[in-house]
Formats: sequence, structure tokens, C-alpha cells
Amino acid sequence: MAPEAASGRAPLATLLRLVQVSLGLRLVLDVVGLISATLAFDAGVIGLVALASLPSLGLLVLTFIAPRRGWVTARFISALLVAILVGQMLEGLVLQAMLRALPVEGFFGGADVLRRGRAAVEAGLPQPLVFLRSGFGVTLLLALIPSMLGSWLGGRRASLRWAALAILLNAAGLVAVDITNLTLLRFNLAAFSAQALVIAVTSIFVGTLADQLRSEQAHLRQANQQLAAQARVGEQLAASRERVRIARDLHDTLAHTLAAIDVQLKAVDALLDADPARARQGLRTAEDVVRHGLRDTRAAITDLRANLVEEQGLAAALQRLVDQIGPRSSASLTFEQIGAEPSLDRGRAETFVRIAQEALTNASRHAQARAIVLRLKATPTEVEIQVSDDGIGFDLESLDDARFGLRGMRERAEEVGARLKIESQAGRGTDVTLRMMLEG
Repeated sequence: MAPEAASGRAPLATLLRLVQVSLGLRLVLDVVGLISATLAFDAGVIGLVALASLPSLGLLVLTFIAPRRGWVTARFISALLVAILVGQMLEGLVLQAMLRALPVEGFFGGADVLRRGRAAVEAGLPQPLVFLRSGFGVTLLLALIPSMLGSWLGGRRASLRWAALAILLNAAGLVAVDITNLTLLRFNLAAFSAQALVIAVTSIFVGTLADQLRSEQAHLRQANQQLAAQARVGEQLAASRERVRIARDLHDTLAHTLAAIDVQLKAVDALLDADPARARQGLRTAEDVVRHGLRDTRAAITDLRANLVEEQGLAAALQRLVDQIGPRSSASLTFEQIGAEPSLDRGRAETFVRIAQEALTNASRHAQARAIVLRLKATPTEVEIQVSDDGIGFDLESLDDARFGLRGMRERAEEVGARLKIESQAGRGTDVTLRMMLEG
């Protein structure tokens, strides 16, 4: 009844366990009926009761064999549920035949049956199977369970087919009823109509609920896939930002060093024949540049391996910058901290350090300053770093962003939502300020 595609839509192992519980319930009822028949009827009736239990027993054994053979699929469970409904119909027919074999006038009409049943009840014994299995609630339950499981397996559309199958097979038991007993026929028709209504409504409800649950699960899977895709994009962006950051670090260290060496070597080449003494002085200067550049490159590599910002905080990382750049600068470099350590995440703190590094490098190389001050100001709502020098200054309109690394500084600031401000006048020094508002 259920499509093969439904195999991935229902917890098949759980459905199989519910089928086993359903069959076990039927066998329990049959065992109780067998005990009742033993106490109330003769041996021939006991044999019929045992015969009626064979379909349920066989199907129960099959449910334990199926997992070991790898048969547990949606198609297998659907066929098993159909077999349960058919077995219930056959069992009902056998029980009807049992009633006909008794010396009674009609179904539930024989005085001998009633007398023996009443005697069993008065003796405190279980009610015979013919009364137990013919009850409205038990018949409804045994037909409703397979229909509900099939509706859960196949959804709302399949629920209509499962309800129809359960109702038709349940009605097949009426064929065995003695149609001459109009009172019994009317009773069975009324009971059948009530059962059919309950089976149809319940099956449709279960099928609709199953479809709704699967739809929600599909939305959740789609949302998880979208989140996974966004995570992958985030990883790619993070990797791209890291490549850009490394490129900027190389620019701040190795590129500056190589550019200085290139200029110095060209000067040496020009002076080599005309003024060997100055050429040798130029070589010594180039050696100093190489040593400084090597130290800066090693420091940058160390920063990549063990991040000082993450380990000790922004203030410690800025102080280290001053300690690294100060010895090779002609100016006096100092660090000032105003306020407590700011609460910045690692990425933003590293950005502040890199911008401060670029500003300090520019000031020490180009400003011709006597003093350079790096300040860190932090409040609960704002963090700011400022690099100030008393050097020669420059004209902002004629500033070459690419030459002094200012373009990279601005890009870094924009990435973290900070504002970069540069103030300078010829002969009055330069102030580079990076400011960012803190959330909350």
C-alpha cells in the first residue's frame, strides 16, 4: 500500500516493533480465549481456537526473522500489515465456524452457550473467547492498529487506502453471519458502521500528522543544509581574510625591507667607482637593513604561530610593537595606556595591532620625528589607538596611499567597523587615530 519511496520517511524499526506488539496482543487474547474454551467447552472447540491463532503466530515469528534477513523495508512492512488484516478476517471466520459447530440455535442465541458461559463466569473463570473476541472494542482495536501504522508509513493519501482495506476486511466477517438471524444482523451492521467511522477518522488523522511531521523535518534538514552552506562560505571568507592579512604582514615587514635594500644597493652601485668609501658605508647600511628586516620577518612569523593578542591582550601586543620598532628608529618611541584593557575579540584586536604597526613604521621611517607616542584609550563604549609624532608632517591632498600603506590601513579599519582618521600639517607632525564604538 505504501510507496517504496516511503522507506526513508518512517522509522521502520519502530514500526516493526509496534507490529510485534499488535500481534502479541492478539495472541494474548487468543491464549485467554483458549483457557476459557478449555474450561467452558469441549476439546473440539479448543482445536478451533488454536487453529484461529496460527496466522498471528506465524506473522509474529516472521517479524523476528525479517531483521536478520534484511527484509525490513517499507514494502515489507506494508505487506505485513495487509497480512495482519487478512489474518484477522480469517481468524474471525474460524471463530464463526466454531460457533456454528456448537449446539446452539444461532450466533449468541443458543441457550446451551449462554448457560455454559454463565456457569464459567459464576465460577470466577475467564469469559469464553467467543464473547471476548466479538466485543466491539477488541474488534475495533485489532483492525485499527494496522490501519494506523500503515497510515503513518504512507501519509495522508495512503491513509484512505488503509482505512478502506481495514473496513472491508473487517466487514468480511459479516458474510459468515447467519442472515436469518435479523436481530444479530442489525447489531453487526450497527457495530460495523461505528467501527468504520472510527477507523477512517483515526487513520486520516494519523496520516495527516505524519505528513506534517515529515514536512517539518524536511524544513529542518533544509535549514541545516543552508546553515552548513553558510558555514562553508564563512570558512572561505575567513581563509580569504587570513590570506589578505598575511599579505599585509608581508608588506609591513618583508616588502619594506626589500624596498630599502633595493634603494641602498642602487646607491652603492652608483658610488662604487666614484667613491668606494661611501659605497662601503652604503653596504654597511644595507647590512643593517637586512638584519632589521630579518628580525621583523621572524617577529611576524612568531606572531602567526603564537598570537600575543590572544595570549596577553591588546595592550601587551602594542607595547611589544614599541619594543620591536623602537631600537631601530631614530625617534624615541613610547606607549601610553589610558583606561582598562578593552574587551575586543581576537580578530578586531589583531586589526588594531596591524594598523598601529603600519602607522609606527611610517612615522619612524618617514616623519623625521624626535618622539613618537602610541596611545591606547579604552572606555566601556569606545576603544581608540593613536600614533602621534612631532615630525615634518605632509600635505594630505598629495598623499600617496599606496606608498605609505594607508590604503591597507583603511581597508582593515572598514573590515572591523572602525574609523581611521589622519591629521597632518607640514612642520607640525602627524596624528593617526583609529576609533571604534563597542556594542552594549
